[in-house]
Amino acid sequence: MTDSAIATAPRSRLSAERQGEILDAVIDLVRKVGYEALTMDAVAADARTSKATLYRQWGGRPGLVVAALEHYHPHPASDIDTGSLRGDLVARLEQMDEKSDGDIDLIGGLVRAVFVDEELGNVIRTQLLDPGLAELDRVFERAIARGEVKAGCAALPYIGHLIASFGLAHTLLRGAPATSADLISLIDDVVVPALTTSV
Repeated sequence: MTDSAIATAPRSRLSAERQGEILDAVIDLVRKVGYEALTMDAVAADARTSKATLYRQWGGRPGLVVAALEHYHPHPASDIDTGSLRGDLVARLEQMDEKSDGDIDLIGGLVRAVFVDEELGNVIRTQLLDPGLAELDRVFERAIARGEVKAGCAALPYIGHLIASFGLAHTLLRGAPATSADLISLIDDVVVPALTTSV
């Protein structure tokens, strides 16, 4: 069966548990071999499934890897509203799964591929990064409405990107994933002061 035939075949039914097992296998493989050396055959073998099932469920390698990343680090709920800027940011942090083991290998397996594989980069940006940035924008909009942040605050265009990239930068520069304490310090010492000092 050709890849195009597989991709257009009817979607198979997988339980949430079975999907989780497959996506865990994808994460482990990215850690071991990186994205560029990752093959659908290898995923199928490690996850004890068929390549046809992988294509039916996720369409191809970029979609499969992004689904695995979403499974590994799900987005926090989008309805957080604690009544304060700091409270909203800390609540988002607390809702994120603390799955730091292996993150260095995982990031190493993806970081180069994001720049050289246009399809993967586009899928990661549109399905993972953009929704997270949009939710941070809603947090900031609520803070503006409450009067905590000035609408014309010069830091606003940059803070979302700072928060989103902090974990990656910490891992690459310090050789270890950012902890919850690191992220709370970022919120308390950098983000909140940068957004509120001009109010």
